[in-house]
Amino acid sequence: PTQDSWVWDHFPAGQRWKELVDKHGKNAIDAMVRSSNPRYYSAFTSSHSATLSHTFDEEALSASKPPIVVFYHITYPSNEKEKAVTAIQAQFNVLSMGRYDNAAKSFDRERKILLYYTIAGVTTRGNELVSQLCKKHSDRIICKEVGMYDTEFASGETLRQLHTFCNANPSSNAIYITNQLADVVTSKNRYDATKVEAATLAVVSKMCHPSEECNVCGTEFYPLPFVHFTGNMFS
Repeated sequence: PTQDSWVWDHFPAGQRWKELVDKHGKNAIDAMVRSSNPRYYSAFTSSHSATLSHTFDEEALSASKPPIVVFYHITYPSNEKEKAVTAIQAQFNVLSMGRYDNAAKSFDRERKILLYYTIAGVTTRGNELVSQLCKKHSDRIICKEVGMYDTEFASGETLRQLHTFCNANPSSNAIYITNQLADVVTSKNRYDATKVEAATLAVVSKMCHPSEECNVCGTEFYPLPFVHFTGNMFS
């Protein structure tokens, strides 16, 4: 946009982006990443293989009432552990209730949830928590582990799994959720359980379902400062 464009005043952090574009031009995004706080980390692990060997549950997907497929990126941070745990518990509660039918104002419990999850920032407590929640809700949620990473910054690995699944199952819908609000600037609100729960409920609902007119859905869509949905969750 030009320097006098309405865009800079309309979107979040517009003035900051205006300064960066004026100073760095096409390299503005790189400059923003390098100056970000916390400092930049790769979203992928150094040991990543370009070819994923994981096999998805084809039998469940081909059932007469196939489950709702959800890819869940779980971050277990070195700080704010309690907030992260509360957010995880809230999301499992949402998933265990099934898909919310906005028209009927009730939950559809006919279809189970097929949950492919990744844990970033692996600890004994974090692993045990997820195992316990999977066991507690085993009547509603089919849990499948697809990745464990020591670093808490490996968010891109779950998206790689999602991409692989969608390529292998082009006619299937899939949902992506995370317990970390990636679009929140201040870390104190990054694991806000109320907001995490609301975003999860929205993308799992029947209303948030891809159609011929739109092949992706989320709570709110923003083109700036980067293309994203609120909470970085989508269907």
